[in-house]
Amino acid sequence: MIKYSLGLAVMAMLAVSALAARNQDLLAEVPGYGKPPTAQYSGYLDITPQKHMHYWFVESEAGPNAPLVLWFNGGPGCSSMDGFFYEQGPFRFAPGSSGAPVKGALVDNVGRWNSFAHMLFIEAPVGVGFSYTDIKNLPLNDTQTAEDNHAALLMFLQYFPEYQHNPLFISGESYAGIYVPTLVEQILASNKAGTTNLNLKGMAVGNGCIGSEVGACSANGLGIHLDFLYAHDLFSPTSYANLTANGCTNPASTNPACPGILQAISNEIGDINIYGIYTPCVGSVLSNAKMTSGSGHPLTQLGGPDECIDSAQASRYLNDPAVKKAINVNSDITWAICSNIPYTANTKSLLPRYPAMISAIKVLIYSGNVDACVPNTGTQEWTASLGYPVETPWHPWTYEEPGSGTQVGGYEINYAANGFTFKSINGAGHPVPSYKPYAALKMITDFVKSAL
Repeated sequence: MIKYSLGLAVMAMLAVSALAARNQDLLAEVPGYGKPPTAQYSGYLDITPQKHMHYWFVESEAGPNAPLVLWFNGGPGCSSMDGFFYEQGPFRFAPGSSGAPVKGALVDNVGRWNSFAHMLFIEAPVGVGFSYTDIKNLPLNDTQTAEDNHAALLMFLQYFPEYQHNPLFISGESYAGIYVPTLVEQILASNKAGTTNLNLKGMAVGNGCIGSEVGACSANGLGIHLDFLYAHDLFSPTSYANLTANGCTNPASTNPACPGILQAISNEIGDINIYGIYTPCVGSVLSNAKMTSGSGHPLTQLGGPDECIDSAQASRYLNDPAVKKAINVNSDITWAICSNIPYTANTKSLLPRYPAMISAIKVLIYSGNVDACVPNTGTQEWTASLGYPVETPWHPWTYEEPGSGTQVGGYEINYAANGFTFKSINGAGHPVPSYKPYAALKMITDFVKSAL
């Protein structure tokens, strides 16, 4: 009886501690916006005494029983605040805003995902954005990141126990094509072992990597990129003929003609925005980390600037002392949309690991079709390579665009494998919700509803 009473006392103390931490993180106002329409929390999930992961949680407009969607951006090294402010978060910067947190700097995002779901944004891994570690030069890799993300999610649910049984979805884009599935594996294993009982329903990956040795994010992905660029008439038929005749799409080629051919193609392509090939390259305060660390993206040898995403507004906003204080983050950190962290991409291929996830939960793989960073053609290829029978062949899907009515949002293939789906989004670049907010919102709400 004494032991039982002590156990209850410890549990009560932990609950009180979690509630206190949660209450400290509640945002009375968001600088540049005011009081948010639904409750928002921002602060740290201290997953170990040395690791502090920043989260920003936005309650749903659809009520307490709405699904919980966790979002990651990629890199490795890029902040989920990119998604928060430029993609599917509750706000966007107002037209003409410099990012200074003055009244009216932030406006409602028409494509906000918290219209139907509770949204949790976590900056991962530690060392990215406002997330930090007290361990100097901490080596990071995919395995450790998955474990840390799992720990952060569980700690969040300790802070917010009312969401422990809500339908859970894990989502992300780009290098989160690694973060999302590896976290899903952690959750499934923990649930199977009886350690946790999370109500995991599905995962959604946009323009995502699949491993360091396969797909568009690998050195072996050179052919995927070149075929995509040529299909969009970005370099000449003569150069493409030279490329294929000399076997230069093989990165292991020793043909002495290949460097010159690739350089000629690079010259023909010019300085384009690889994240949306028909979008102007506006320049950025972004570092080169996203394209030069981790997977060693082959487009570092082709085309124009590594980064064409204008993050100046978010950089100014999130580095303002008043904003840092308001959102409960370490004031000594200089926030950057991407950071050059010591990271080892140690996931060679997720292809053999996908079937177990597909059999357990709903899986959506989506892709903006004007992204040259992780082209949709490569994503179509690897999803088809899993070998599942086609349930519904290639067909258009539609959404409502205000002022224009029903529009084709893109195309999809449904496989006879627990609803496994590949979906393209017309005219969308790498960050799909940034380019096509209404289409992205329709896509994700349809997916979530299908899994409930």
